[in-house]
Amino acid sequence: MINCVCFYRDTMLISGINAFTSLFASCAIFSVIGHLAFIQNEDVDNVVASGPGLVFAVYPAAFSAMPVPQLWSVLFFIMLICLGIDSQFAMVEVVITTLMDGFPKLKPLYFNRKEVLVLYICLFTFACGIPCTFQGGMYYFQIIDWYVAVVSIFFIAIAEVIAVCWLYGATRLRRNVEEMTTSTPNIYFVSCWLVISPILIFAIFVFSFIQYEVVTYDDYIYPDWAELLGWFIALLSMVWIPIGIVYAFATAEGSFTERLFLICKSPISEATYGYQFQDDSSTYRRAYFDRGSREDIFMEHYKKHEI
Repeated sequence: MINCVCFYRDTMLISGINAFTSLFASCAIFSVIGHLAFIQNEDVDNVVASGPGLVFAVYPAAFSAMPVPQLWSVLFFIMLICLGIDSQFAMVEVVITTLMDGFPKLKPLYFNRKEVLVLYICLFTFACGIPCTFQGGMYYFQIIDWYVAVVSIFFIAIAEVIAVCWLYGATRLRRNVEEMTTSTPNIYFVSCWLVISPILIFAIFVFSFIQYEVVTYDDYIYPDWAELLGWFIALLSMVWIPIGIVYAFATAEGSFTERLFLICKSPISEATYGYQFQDDSSTYRRAYFDRGSREDIFMEHYKKHEI
């Protein structure tokens, strides 16, 4: 049986820890930058700019002035490794799920084994990251960080919000959460899904373009071909969204208006089938069923796993 109290407790705990960690990290960052500015007798703006230089140049210099610098350096870079691995879990899982569910014909290439596919993806991404370790790797890394973080992430975030909250529907998503947790999300969450999050993400996206500057690293200004390379890297992750829209429109049937209506409507049926747990956890209450669903199949599934 799902323990909703633990669910909300864990949710609020994780959210609070994330917020506190961000505040604590900001205090640590600016204290180090302020200390360096004091030592160099410079303004904070002249000490370091944001970006990879803050991690790979400023912090090592700060650690060298601390007691037992070797210990702090090792702990710091272990933290970076753990942070990178943690970030890769979600990214790699997205690619794995896409390949396994969207391209079933590729299963013989990885022997229909998920761990083999994970190995392929990790080796490929490892090979893509090797140029960052070369002598000019920091310049290459700056191009990727500059365009992916500024352009691609916000564009994809806007597309996700529109697809999930507007096309699939916030009301349906609310029912899904209610059935999984037996508790209905309040109006605040629904407002965030429908209005607040899209507006904030779109505003950040627009202002990032208004304040757009060409990629630089310290005093080095990249040539035009490097800027084109950065936009090409950014488009690699963005172009598939409009391509998918064009493909869905081309393969839909009907007039122009009917096709437009079809691609703006989610083809996914109601994701849940109405089973909600009662307090005794031994019986089930049927709230609603999607048309065409088989009640006996789902009841057998729930009883088999003794939920």
